[in-house]
Amino acid sequence: MGEGNAIVGQSGGPTSVINASLAGVVETSVKSKKIGRVFGMRFGIEGVLNNYLLDLGAEEKDTLRGLRTTPSSALGSSRLKLQEEHLGTILKRLKAYNVRHLFMIGGNDTMDTIHRIVEYAGQHGYELNGIGISKTVDNDLFGVDHTPGYPSAARYVALSILQGGLLARDMQKVDQFTIFQTVGRSAGWLPAAAACAKRSPADAPHIILFPERPFDREAFFDAVAKAHKRYGFVSIIRQCRIRRDGDDRTSLEARRAVSVSEHVRHDPAEKTGRVELGAWQDRGNSLCSASTFSVVG
Repeated sequence: MGEGNAIVGQSGGPTSVINASLAGVVETSVKSKKIGRVFGMRFGIEGVLNNYLLDLGAEEKDTLRGLRTTPSSALGSSRLKLQEEHLGTILKRLKAYNVRHLFMIGGNDTMDTIHRIVEYAGQHGYELNGIGISKTVDNDLFGVDHTPGYPSAARYVALSILQGGLLARDMQKVDQFTIFQTVGRSAGWLPAAAACAKRSPADAPHIILFPERPFDREAFFDAVAKAHKRYGFVSIIRQCRIRRDGDDRTSLEARRAVSVSEHVRHDPAEKTGRVELGAWQDRGNSLCSASTFSVVG
């Protein structure tokens, strides 16, 4: 492939380290003899569609270095689902800027976007190099051991559950149960990470609900009752989606998040409790940035 320009974009939910990946792309591209200018998409692929691009190669070195420890998405993100009618406009823009290297930082949907754009360009005689850079706190990207962004989110969840468990233990006369909800689509990696800071059976969490397993109401309440009797309080962690028996994962009901708090509040014992949502905090908490996952020690 001959010389040309590069373009990079960020897509999907942000993480604590997604900007470090962006800095790496820009710094390396600027040094490359095969790449001329380096453009940034403002708000993901929408930046290409709307011709809203930034000249990242002109940024100061200190600015790029600062990105390494800056959380969230510096370029702005997008969850636009690529449609067939978008492809022609995208190829037209890439040709106009002589872009031959397409970098996108994201998860499964982002990788699909890259594949479709490169495939479309090839069908129309335009040589384009597509590079996907893994990013997702869900840790469900095919073909990788773990994705940048997951260790940071996992560390945040583990520390939050550990610290919240101490508070729940000492406030058990006020609230008998606590539920911490993580993000993560249909993957249970983040709920599982909560156990990494656990040092004894009494430590939180006592119950972990995985989206990969159907939700059994009776078994759940039985586990809640046993934990409450043993410890005086119950710490539960769940991902934003759980499965009910019989869900085929394609129906509208299966796609909705089934609230565990709803089940607990209908417990005949009518115990009081609280629900904590870790939606954006576990995605982009700069205090828990981690390139490797190490909670204890």
